[in-house]
Amino acid sequence: MAASAAAMASLAAAPALAANACAGLQSYVPLAKTSLKSPEPEIRNDIPYKALSSIPGATPTSLLGLTQFARATDHSYALDTVEAPGGRGVCAALREVKLAIVHTILAIYIADHVHAGSCTYDVTMAHERDHVSYERGALMKALKEIEKEIAKPVRWFHGDDEDEAIAAVERRIARWSNKLLKRATKVAKRGHSYLDIQSNIRGSLAKCPRWRRR
Repeated sequence: MAASAAAMASLAAAPALAANACAGLQSYVPLAKTSLKSPEPEIRNDIPYKALSSIPGATPTSLLGLTQFARATDHSYALDTVEAPGGRGVCAALREVKLAIVHTILAIYIADHVHAGSCTYDVTMAHERDHVSYERGALMKALKEIEKEIAKPVRWFHGDDEDEAIAAVERRIARWSNKLLKRATKVAKRGHSYLDIQSNIRGSLAKCPRWRRR
């Protein structure tokens, strides 16, 4: 029984030893760089009014148009690896992180009965471009917030070998990416709703002769 208990104690201590294998190495601050990759929106003027609300990922309809967004993250990084003190695996230092939000879809839709060049078209387009501007501003704010979070002292990442140490780094980046996307989506969604409530697009459209919803 004594030998079995000792073996169990040794196994229990192993994770703690692994977790502390890089603790003696000096903490560091990664270089954080964030960016927004947002192309010019695609303009669509070929969808019937009644079909606009069925477009996925779109802002609430603003009478005659809407803007569709799809967001993703992209990243790259640079790191250093060294043998852990006492030969207990590998330690990895995340020296630089480049994290971006990418608009995989960015499109403005205006109902097909609204003709390009008309007063109604111009007013609707201006409103939808306000959504694009707000979206980009909200995402840049979220990027700057996560950049500050990344640029804080962090410990070295440990693994039994280099692949495991790198996997630990990638898990941390994945957490940052997921947090960024969740935060950006929440802020943007709330702002788009507010923009539709506060805008005076109906009043602006009223100045256009013979405008109609459908």
